[in-house]
Amino acid sequence: MSTDIDTNTPVTGPDADLIRNHYADFNARRLDEAARRFDAQAPLEHVTGCIEFGPDGYRLFATRWLEGFPDAVLTVRCIHRRAPGLYEVDLLATGTHTGTLAFGSWVFRATNFELRLPARQLIQIEDGLIRFATLSFDLQDLVRQLATVDTSKLQQYLGRIQQTAEQLAAAQPNPARQRELLDRLGAQLDAARHVVRPYFR
Repeated sequence: MSTDIDTNTPVTGPDADLIRNHYADFNARRLDEAARRFDAQAPLEHVTGCIEFGPDGYRLFATRWLEGFPDAVLTVRCIHRRAPGLYEVDLLATGTHTGTLAFGSWVFRATNFELRLPARQLIQIEDGLIRFATLSFDLQDLVRQLATVDTSKLQQYLGRIQQTAEQLAAAQPNPARQRELLDRLGAQLDAARHVVRPYFR
């Protein structure tokens, strides 16, 4: 006999308490306490595709995140039950990027930027232990918030674009010269865009 599950109503009870205490331990830097909630073989998946396992895998991920954001806080905004023992946790990660964040193939040097990153974690709980967890968030949003812009280089490109635009206006009777300048202008625009948005390379 199947039981209908209201997947939109926030849940309470022992599992919800375990989840909230888990994030509270992270925020209080009680990483060993948080790690003990994982089954020894529990896979922990991240948005980069990286998979770690069990308590050691959790400590590794948490330590790397704290190296980038020593003041990091994970706020639980809501918990929903998606299936028996399976919960979706709506999170908000905040912190100041004062250290190096090594995340998958990405390495972000300290920028001192403030981060506000919505995230979602699916957690499977059985017999009071986390048996599976997967964390997802908008990786491009993370990159966008931590990307630095070289404004000096941008000003150089803008100057070249202005100069090319003036040359293009003066080359109206000469189609061959116009094509040459348009090609140059396209390359300059691409270069300027990469300075403003390096995460789209």
